[in-house]
Amino acid sequence: MDRFKFIRFLWEISEEDRELVGGKAYNLGLMIKAGLPVPPGFCILSTAYSPDLKVSEELSDEIARAYELIGKGEVAVRSSATAEDTELASFAGQGETFLNVKGIDQLIEAIKGCWRSISSSRLQAYRERMNLEGETIKMAVVVQKMVHPDFAGVIFTQAPLNPDRLIVESGSGYGERVVSGEVTPDRFILDRRSLRIIETALSPDEDVHLPEGKVEELAQIGMEIERLFGEPRDIEWAIRDGRIFILQSRPITSKAFDEEMERLRREEIERLRRISSPGGTVWAGYNLSEVLPEPTPMTWSIISEFMSGNGGFGTAYREVGFLPGKEVRDQPPIDLICGRPYYNLSREPRFYFADFPFEHDFQELKSDPRKAMYPEPKVNVKNAPPSFLLKFPYYLFRMLKAELKMRRLRRDFDRRMKEEIIPRFVEYIGGERRVDIPCLSGEELIGKLEEWREMTLFRFAKEAFKATILARFSLTNLTNALKKVNPDEAIHLAQELTSALEDDPTVRMNVHIWKVARGEMMIDEFLELYGHRAVGEFELAQMRWREDPSFVERMAAMFKADPKLNPEDQFKKRLKERCELEERIKREAGKRWRKIEVELNYARRYLPFRESVKHYMMMGYELLRLGLLELGRRYLTEPDDIFFLTWDEVPQLIKGRDLSDRILERRRRREKLLRIALPDVIFSDELDRIGDPPLPEGAEVLEGVSVSAGVAEGEALVMERANPELARSRSGYILVCPSTDPCWTPLFLKARGLVMERGGVLSHGAIVAREFGIPAVANVSGAVRSIKTGQRIRVDGNKGIVILRGL
Repeated sequence: MDRFKFIRFLWEISEEDRELVGGKAYNLGLMIKAGLPVPPGFCILSTAYSPDLKVSEELSDEIARAYELIGKGEVAVRSSATAEDTELASFAGQGETFLNVKGIDQLIEAIKGCWRSISSSRLQAYRERMNLEGETIKMAVVVQKMVHPDFAGVIFTQAPLNPDRLIVESGSGYGERVVSGEVTPDRFILDRRSLRIIETALSPDEDVHLPEGKVEELAQIGMEIERLFGEPRDIEWAIRDGRIFILQSRPITSKAFDEEMERLRREEIERLRRISSPGGTVWAGYNLSEVLPEPTPMTWSIISEFMSGNGGFGTAYREVGFLPGKEVRDQPPIDLICGRPYYNLSREPRFYFADFPFEHDFQELKSDPRKAMYPEPKVNVKNAPPSFLLKFPYYLFRMLKAELKMRRLRRDFDRRMKEEIIPRFVEYIGGERRVDIPCLSGEELIGKLEEWREMTLFRFAKEAFKATILARFSLTNLTNALKKVNPDEAIHLAQELTSALEDDPTVRMNVHIWKVARGEMMIDEFLELYGHRAVGEFELAQMRWREDPSFVERMAAMFKADPKLNPEDQFKKRLKERCELEERIKREAGKRWRKIEVELNYARRYLPFRESVKHYMMMGYELLRLGLLELGRRYLTEPDDIFFLTWDEVPQLIKGRDLSDRILERRRRREKLLRIALPDVIFSDELDRIGDPPLPEGAEVLEGVSVSAGVAEGEALVMERANPELARSRSGYILVCPSTDPCWTPLFLKARGLVMERGGVLSHGAIVAREFGIPAVANVSGAVRSIKTGQRIRVDGNKGIVILRGL
């Protein structure tokens, strides 16, 4: 065979060719030499690569001769970067792949396409994510005989979380359908020692399935490949007319990552064991997980202090008569688990009256974990300390005093909020927005940040959150009053009777977006009112709408596309329904109506503050974000690196301390922690479920918690992030999402129902669903993964279930 200058046939590749042929071709060459069934082919060396994509006459001639020597016909052309398919990075999907290439002209164009991918934006982003920016990467190209498979898929010779298992995934046709996630493949789990199938999950997407004998044969070949390379492998394969072909093999690049994740998982489990109570602890990801699902270190350092007994939130509780105990004095009733906040239901009851034996029944919650998503503590005298009986009169006095204080306070506090507290804070923020932040010295800027934090998260918050406490107090009283008239429907009736409230800023914002869409309000006017808001706004790292108004523009475009959507009409309709219900309850209640009416009026006065407090609090939050970003611009490589420091570390920046290594380590650690799957509810005697939570895949009925009454059926529209564009051409859908914040509100207007993975009765999504009169079920574990867009589903907001009807 003639010697080629720019080409190596796969069967002749040797160790010294590794930098010339790239990782993919090198691995294929080793497998061919070991006698494994790899389709024949050749590699265009990285030395042939031309940045201007020119193919010289000499190279073109070599390609033509090599193509002829492998028999011409259809070939597959794939990139083979020098850092590809290595222990550090797989580059999976980052380079180009061209299938069914036929003829020399198509072949040369496909080779150019592979070369072109080295400068693609997706590959550049991948390099940055994998910290390979400084690496010199060269591009070789693999050409192999095309295999038209009957079946194709992947082998993981070692399962990610179980080293004793091997996984084979299979689908009919080309393997790209499996690798890309286009279809759910058949999945076979085998014992690595015996290579016997121990678990089979056949895909509903597939009409034909791979015979089990072929699964075991694939597993045998997979283990041969693992022994050849001396490490677990990720292998792509194809079968044509019963014959197996190995298309590529790479290290399980996530193995080191997964080992680190497993180490972190074990650390988290041990930490939770240490802090769990002797009688058992339950952690529930409700409420806060909706508004702050994955806080950065900076955000958490600020919010955790704010939520403590001595912070603005805890002070609000103390000043209305509660008595937070020592367990929550300097820490919140919340633990960060794998980077996500969970309420600690052993610590949470201590927020009310110190050592009074309020507690959540561990066994009751375990028998029905849905109750942990919006729990109410109960009194358990059996677990009280010996000194409790001596202190009981004192606690009884404090409880009565707290109730009387809240009853007195709510008579006039809403007026104080509207006429004094909110206007004073808005005036202060208006003045501070005029501060020229870039002109402040480092010390002056830190001083301002301290001031903004104090004014927003303590002085304003400790007053404003009293209104939200009074809202909950009044809603509870209303529900209790309704139970005497209709005990079975009291919760739903209370929700319905407190819908369509005029002071709700979310409803008001919706009306203003509608006006922007109709040209009745300029977007600058809208941003002057709402520019401090954002998607996921409790996260300081999140851009505010004033910084990037594109989301607002997309929401307005959605309204404009459907002139029938009018939030004012929706509100009037809802108000009419509420008034009709009120008349019905008034007739049924008889003499009891007077007490119901009193509590109803208080609930309607105070419930809008649950949304408006966030609206005004975010004004101060915006200042904190801008000040922190300015520090990041001055002292760090990237401005948003600042969010991977903590509040106490900020002064070190202006002293010249290099914190870049700390920031990088926290970024990497957080990325790993957030990849560990968590249950919605975590029990201290089942901590090993961390990383392997129960998921109701394929369930006919998904259970959750009813947060808005009614029943609706329609096609699911599944979103992990709010994207109004996806809804522009749809109506009558059931919106399925992890949780919502104000940015999701326009999506409710064309929705028939709502399904959320997180959230409680007073969560944003629940409130808006009730405002719009659509049934909603929350705390539906794995809903986003279990339900597919276009799937017919029924939301039963009366029973708290979601029925999957099919695609």
